Amino acid sequence: MRKIYSQSITKCQSQLALSNLAKGLGVPESRVLESILESIDTSDLTALATGRRSTSEKSNTQLDIQTIEAIRDEISQGFSLLSERVLSAAHAGGREGVLDLCSSALSGE
Repeated sequence: MRKIYSQSITKCQSQLALSNLAKGLGVPESRVLESILESIDTSDLTALATGRRSTSEKSNTQLDIQTIEAIRDEISQGFSLLSERVLSAAHAGGREGVLDLCSSALSGE
């Protein structure tokens, strides 16, 4: 027995979203809802639609040591690059401030 579920889509933006979802999922438009329901917990879908936090239990993802170290290295490298940029910007801002004070002091004399 074949069941057909349908819902009218009135907005063009929603129709485009459905088409993009179908392409992204690699299924016909008529199978998008089924694909979503099979892959995402319904409490998470409800939370997404209503803007609330998910009511499903949190699950922990186990990572191997190499992956954990790679993630830590990327975070550490990102912070070190950010630190250099912040220091550089602070020095440049300090220089500009001193030059501005000197020029205003010289022009005020």
